[in-house]
Amino acid sequence: MRYLFQVHIGPVQRFIASARRTRDFWFGSWLLSELAKAAVATLHGRAGHMLIFPSIQTADAVQPDSSLNVPNKLIAVIEGDPAEVGKAVHIAIQKRLDQIRAEAFEHISTGFNQDVAKQQINDLVEYYWVAVPYPPDAAYASARKRLEALMAARKNTRTFAPTPSSSHLPKSSITGELDGIIFKDKYPEYHDSEDIQQQKIQILYTTFGAGEAEQLSGVDMLKRNGGRTMHFISTSHVAALPFMARFTNELDEQLTRLWQAYLNSLPSKNIERVSTGVSHSFFGTNDRSIDGSMLFEERLHEHTEDREILTTAKKHLRAFLKGAAELGITQPSPYYALLQADGDSMGEVIDALAHEANGMERHRNLSLALDNFAEQARDIVKDHEGMPIYIGGDDVLALVPLHRVLECADALAQAFHDTLKDFNYKGAHTPTLSVGVAVVHHLSSLTDSLDTVRAAEQAAKDAEKATKNVPGKHGLSITISRRSGGDYHATGKRTELVPRLKRFSDMVHNQMLPSGAAYELRDLALRLKLPSNGSTLERSLLLNLQQKEAERIINRKRTPDGRLIAEETRQSILDELNKLFEAHTRDNGDPPRDNGDPLMQLSNELIVASTFAQARRLAGCDTYVLQQKDA
Repeated sequence: MRYLFQVHIGPVQRFIASARRTRDFWFGSWLLSELAKAAVATLHGRAGHMLIFPSIQTADAVQPDSSLNVPNKLIAVIEGDPAEVGKAVHIAIQKRLDQIRAEAFEHISTGFNQDVAKQQINDLVEYYWVAVPYPPDAAYASARKRLEALMAARKNTRTFAPTPSSSHLPKSSITGELDGIIFKDKYPEYHDSEDIQQQKIQILYTTFGAGEAEQLSGVDMLKRNGGRTMHFISTSHVAALPFMARFTNELDEQLTRLWQAYLNSLPSKNIERVSTGVSHSFFGTNDRSIDGSMLFEERLHEHTEDREILTTAKKHLRAFLKGAAELGITQPSPYYALLQADGDSMGEVIDALAHEANGMERHRNLSLALDNFAEQARDIVKDHEGMPIYIGGDDVLALVPLHRVLECADALAQAFHDTLKDFNYKGAHTPTLSVGVAVVHHLSSLTDSLDTVRAAEQAAKDAEKATKNVPGKHGLSITISRRSGGDYHATGKRTELVPRLKRFSDMVHNQMLPSGAAYELRDLALRLKLPSNGSTLERSLLLNLQQKEAERIINRKRTPDGRLIAEETRQSILDELNKLFEAHTRDNGDPPRDNGDPLMQLSNELIVASTFAQARRLAGCDTYVLQQKDA
């Protein structure tokens, strides 16, 4: 008998989010994709079976370590007993998990509780399957609806026990949930000499992948040691990329000597390097390139605990950065961008396609289109000097340097729109991509940074609410999260926000507008804050006062060389300001559209644009307008 069959593999978000390093971040997504590939490989090519999501074309696509990211939810048509198929898929998933675990712990023979580690890893995967009869004459849309309802009920039926835990054992310092499994005698004791402590710390780092103060569970050790052929750059490296971009050509010999003196002040084993293919000529080539973390003084203590070496290294690093500054290359920014994107209304798209006459085939074509986008997205991120963490279907998560992130976000959204333009829903709507960008400090917790970018992505999806009668979302939301100070948000429809941010950025880049103007306007918005529940008259009066005072501030602003800003620049900003105010008021006396603050919106957009302009100037980039003309 024929069935519509669905598999769900978890956990997803919680597992991926429990990360302290970029490699931890990547591994959570990679592991789930590898397990999903094992499930797909079991279903693909078997007599009577047909995959719908994902709709792969060859078995090579789901071979271990292939580039394809497979989602954790699979749908297929199967022939035969669903229980037997479900069992076969589960066995394949467990076999792949055992293989990854064996490879991860291959170089570790002692020093940890192997039995507990294995149990924790085996208990990690949540596996569910459901099936509904699907005879040849059945309607695909109704069968799929029953399948989704059955899976929802199955997820609410917990048939597994919690992972055993011992109260007397230290907990994982990564999640705080599972027991730590590294034996205590591997840790430095207070009575050990400094040399012995350093030796033990080195054993922890090289053998288990643990930091000095970390206790790891079996799952944490799997993250640190699994997929050992993969190498990931640090968040510090991504933050340093605009600075490093200036060193692609021959520079002053004195600066070269200062750099070599800095490297010579550190033992070679303490110099962090990046993987092949991520390099800059000045800082090394191929697998000998220096990781950007070496450019931040606050990271040096992680490379050596020897106080004398550390003091000398800091002295030489300062001399190098001073020499660079004398050539007009300012110090590296400590901020980088975390980008997360997700398709808009994909549930509506999938439901609409299911109800078409050839619904199942339309779903298979949609799956192929999403795989096509994922391949494009991976190239787009890399072309913008970014590092993909997870790219699969309509989901994108990546690290991107500040001087390239606005273009990267725009290119991803455009590629998604172009690739899925044939899959309309509600008559004429084409699927769009909402993009969230979080500009965060390179030393900030990755978990906190992920929370920030998720909030930005959700704000991008909500951007449609402020614009009436416009199909699709096309949302973009950018959050600048300062380590000390408030957050700054710029949110809107991508097709409107990106050109505006580029114009503002070019103004700051060309020193046509002082960056301080944005903060002065923001201060005005805070002093004349619009009431959330005030009367229409009160709000209108404050809006008018805001607008007049903002015009006065802009009219008297001067460029960095002391001249009044040019008339063209002044008028461009005033035009944008007036558009924002007009969008929040109505001529017929009706209540305002929402409780938004146009002046705060403008100031935040100027701050975001200024942040990008500073990064692009540091990297030696042309203005956006020049780049567009050259293209």
